[in-house]
Amino acid sequence: MSEFGDIYLFKFTDELQSRFEELLQKKKADALTPEEEAEYVGISELERIFTLINAQLAAKSKWCPNKLEDL
Repeated sequence: MSEFGDIYLFKFTDELQSRFEELLQKKKADALTPEEEAEYVGISELERIFTLINAQLAAKSKWCPNKLEDL
């Protein structure tokens, strides 16, 4: 989790983010192994879950990224 203003948001670790980007590049080049494809799908699903949770947390806190005090 990462603190952002008065709320905590879910985010990938630096290592997981790097791995996701590496897998994404290989996917674009159509060079994923079956194991890497499964890993990519899993990380993509986790990203969607984090996005949904973070949106719910932001809505509950009435946080808006466009407010100057949140920048």
